[in-house]
Formats: sequence, structure tokens, C-alpha cells
Amino acid sequence: MAKVSAIAGSVLLSGHAVRVELYEEDALSNHCASFNGYTYAKCSVLEEDTTLLQKVCNSPHSKSKMIAALKKDKCIQCNNAQLVEYCKDQIEECSTEKIGADKEEEVCKLSMFGRSAKGRQFTDEEFGKYLADHLASTCTQMSVAIHCEQYQFQTCDTLKTEYDEHFCELVKKESAALAVSNIGARLGIKCSNAEIRAKCGKETCSTLDQDEWDTFCDEKANAGLSAEDAVEMVGEDALTCSTDLIKSKCPLPCTMDAQQEQLACFGYSAKGRKGVKFSPIRGCDENQVKAYCGDKDWPTCASIETAVKHQIKDKLCPNRTPEMADQLGAQLGVKCSEDDLNKLCE
Repeated sequence: MAKVSAIAGSVLLSGHAVRVELYEEDALSNHCASFNGYTYAKCSVLEEDTTLLQKVCNSPHSKSKMIAALKKDKCIQCNNAQLVEYCKDQIEECSTEKIGADKEEEVCKLSMFGRSAKGRQFTDEEFGKYLADHLASTCTQMSVAIHCEQYQFQTCDTLKTEYDEHFCELVKKESAALAVSNIGARLGIKCSNAEIRAKCGKETCSTLDQDEWDTFCDEKANAGLSAEDAVEMVGEDALTCSTDLIKSKCPLPCTMDAQQEQLACFGYSAKGRKGVKFSPIRGCDENQVKAYCGDKDWPTCASIETAVKHQIKDKLCPNRTPEMADQLGAQLGVKCSEDDLNKLCE
């Protein structure tokens, strides 16, 4: 199956992020003010923010560091493919001449698949050092990635069936992305995640057996993903799931009473005492708590009684703060989005 932690690791990169410097007045790029702890802004917001996009695309840092910076500093979630796509018109593409025809295939395998022909995995940092050591030009990792998107690897329909069992085992136990990486680096064949899943008959979550579901649910909880987040993550691996199916298969990873829920999921007690959101409880670490809070079926903001809505509008809306949704959640046991609050306060 698609191992959620493996996919999340390639999309939601963590670690020591490099800062993305912006002008103070550039408010569009900073989506952290309204970040609810669950849902990041889509990478498509970069299309509207050319200042941030140019800084990201022309950065000397690796793609993984920029992805981590966008997530950590700006609450924007991107993956490698999205970043390359949005940067195509922002920087000068590298060329065969700059790379060297004798080096182009190996360079493009490393860029596209993250592995050498012998199967050795390269981090972005190692690839950057490889480019510095082997290329006389000043091609950046991003400009090489854009160039290599057009490199003529063999197409996936040339993959011989004798390899199916080996690569399908990778799809089942790890991810389609890992199978694609190995196929590209070792055989010089470019497949998409969807093409490999189609070959292996592993295109939807309905094909998972119980052991695979057990692994999926454990990995999902350990990665701190809600069912909605998991749908998006495995979608990157071309595995189609529904939120309802995941919720029906994956039990909540923790047991909490109402008081624990208030503090852990909203960061406040029912009396308004501030705590630490997603704080660990006995038997559940921070990520498992986050998965619990994301998947619990909370009453919606619309369920608040009319009289209470009037009180909220009169007393809270005039001095609305970013914590308002969490404060209401702790006091009333409801989950309100920013749109819900806008309607309450209009």
C-alpha cells in the first residue's frame, strides 16, 4: 500500500527550515495568521504572489529546503512537482550544452528520480554538491529540474512484465513514488505514479487488505494526519481514497474525555484557561492527538443555538481574535472555520 509516512515525508518536509524573507507589507504570502493547525494553504497561492514565487524559484537553496520553509514560515504546502511547475516561467532553464551531453542522462536521473543508475539515493544536498563538483555551469537544482522534465526517457509502456512483481511489491509495501524512482534510475524508464498503480491493480483504497489498512491507519496517526489530510497525501501517490472510507477503517487513535478534548484539540479549557494545543496525553503523542482532533466528528458551527449566536455576535465579534474558533470549540464543543466565523459576525 502507499505508506503514509513515506508519502508525507516527501510532501511535508520537516527539519531545519531556511527562512523565506519577504517585505512586511506583502500580506498575501503569510497564511499563518489564519492557520488552524490542520490545513495549509495550497501551493497555487504562489501564482498570485509573484514576489514570493520569484524568491523561492531563484533561491540557491534546495527544493526540499524551500518546501520546508514555505510550510514552516508561510503555512503554504507544496511538493516537488508543483514547485517545478510554478517556477518554469520564473527562471532561466538549464540546457544540454550547460550540463554536457555526456552527463545529461545521469544528471536527469538524479534530478527526476533522486537516485543514481546503481540505485543509490541522493538527498537534495548531495545532488547540489554533485552539480557543483561535476558541472562547469551555474545551473541550479531548480533550473536542472525544469530542463530534465523534457528529457527523453523511455516511456512506461516499455517496462517489461518480468519486472512487475518486484516493483508492485514496492507499491504495496511502500509507495508508487518509490517504485517510480527505482524504475527511472535503474532502467531509464519514466513512469507516473498512476501508471505504476494501474499496472499493479492498486489504484484505490478499496484494494487494500486488512493488514494494509492496519499499517495505513498506524502510519496516518503517527504522521498526525486527519482523514482529509491523508486523502490528499495518498492522492500524491495516485492512490484514490475517500475521507469517509478512511474514517470507517481507522479508529480514533486516542481515548479522551471532554476536558482532555478541550485542551488538546482547541488549546483552551471550557472556562477559557489557555493550554497547549495538541499537547500529548497518556497513551498518545502530539501527532496522534492531532490526528484524533482532525478526525473527531465535531458538531458544526451551524449547530450553535440562535440565542448563543447573538451573544457571540454582540460580545466576541467586535473584538474578534485569531483564537476565536478555538475558544468557541472549547466552550461549545463545535468546530468553526473562518468562513463560519465570518457568517456569524456579519
